[in-house]
Amino acid sequence: EFGFMYENKNVGFRFGFEALKPSPREGYAKLNNVTQYYYRDDLSALAPKIAMEINFLTRSKYRFLGYGFFGRANLTETTVYTQVSIAPTVDHTVNMKSSGNMSGGGVAFEFLAFDTTTLIFEVGYRQLKFVDIIYSKDVTSFEGAVTSGTTVKNADGTNHQIDMSGAYAGLGFRIFLF
Repeated sequence: EFGFMYENKNVGFRFGFEALKPSPREGYAKLNNVTQYYYRDDLSALAPKIAMEINFLTRSKYRFLGYGFFGRANLTETTVYTQVSIAPTVDHTVNMKSSGNMSGGGVAFEFLAFDTTTLIFEVGYRQLKFVDIIYSKDVTSFEGAVTSGTTVKNADGTNHQIDMSGAYAGLGFRIFLF
């Protein structure tokens, strides 16, 4: 997360951008021990957000606080298929995109590291689900020819969805300018 903060004695507001980049998923798709293709799925999300912090305990060198946040995340997903032995029997890349609301909250402990810099340790929960994923480029894939803007479907015909919700822990630093 990168951003700016405004605060008074009891309440603070954060305005920032959060970047989410999980490790790529990759592997071989097999049916009856026969390899059908190799895939590599890479995704990332960027979420502008606003957060409100409430100070529970404030001392000269540390503080304990709770926070809640809301934002709108934009997802980019790219899946590369190689060694394809089923229709369309050609290597191809599928580009997808989506957006979704992000919300969450947690608690944090912040302490003075040196001069005007603090370290902050956060634990919380994030709710972020992408339910309307669409193709961002035309492609001929396992569904056949699809055009940009078409909803991405799973093999069973259901809409492709990505859920990035869950608990998290973070360690960061803040530089106070004034």
